[in-house]
Order: sequence, then structure tokens, then C-alpha cells
Amino acid sequence: MYEKEKIFKVLGNYARLKILTTLATHLEEELTIYRIAQFSKLKKDSVRHNLPLLVGAGLVDGRTYGAMSLYALNENNLVAKQWVEFVEKARLS
Repeated sequence: MYEKEKIFKVLGNYARLKILTTLATHLEEELTIYRIAQFSKLKKDSVRHNLPLLVGAGLVDGRTYGAMSLYALNENNLVAKQWVEFVEKARLS
């Protein structure tokens, strides 16, 4: 799948947009699945299912710290940067 098509597919889902918005409003920290679910008001299973798609599209960075997985918006990704700007301008935080 082409990069552009992958991005459109990933962004075409409410839960993934909520996860991106949550990460965009918490740029200064890495979040666990539990914290993303708490802030976004999504179920943990939904967050757990959708995060690998966001990581695969390059919008989110994930790393493991012991038994814990931590996630943050990939600030080197142009689409992710633009999403942060959109969230700030639209005051979605």
C-alpha cells in the first residue's frame, strides 16, 4: 500500500483520531495504553487494537520499558506535526 493510502486509512477511524489527539495534547510525556484510554475515554481494548496501526503508519512511536509499553506522537512525521497544529488551532485539547 502506498504511504498516502496508508495514512488516509489510518486517519479514517474515530478511535485512532482520538488517540492521536490525546497524544498531541500530551507531547511532553510518553503514555501507557491505560493512560491513553483514560485521557481519550476509549476502552483499553480499542486503544490496544489501534495503536499498532498508528505505529505502523509512522504517526506514533512506541517503545517497551520493562513490561510496560510507552507511546508518543512521532514529532518527526509531517502528518503528525500537522495534526498537532490542527488540534491546537481547533482547541480540541
